[in-house]
Amino acid sequence: MSESKKGNSITREEFNSILNEAKLSKKDFATMLKTSYNTVNAWGSNNREIPYWVRSWMRLYVCCNNGIKLRDLLREHVCNEKNSDFAKFSIPLTKS
Repeated sequence: MSESKKGNSITREEFNSILNEAKLSKKDFATMLKTSYNTVNAWGSNNREIPYWVRSWMRLYVCCNNGIKLRDLLREHVCNEKNSDFAKFSIPLTKS
């Protein structure tokens, strides 16, 4: 394993915390990755490292979901005003 990947490893506790922050279960995460729940559940135990990319992937997932929530709030509170220029504004974020 390269040194840059090794330096990015995360603990099982951090992984669980990130999943909690993202409001995802391990089963949900496994489904998103198209892998088995057993694979994801085994990460961080029995000398099985959690893949180095998980932290950044999950942070991006959380940021994207926060962007979607912000977009929805803006549409609800700003775009509903009559004759608002904001009503014509569209933010092309989609929820998967």
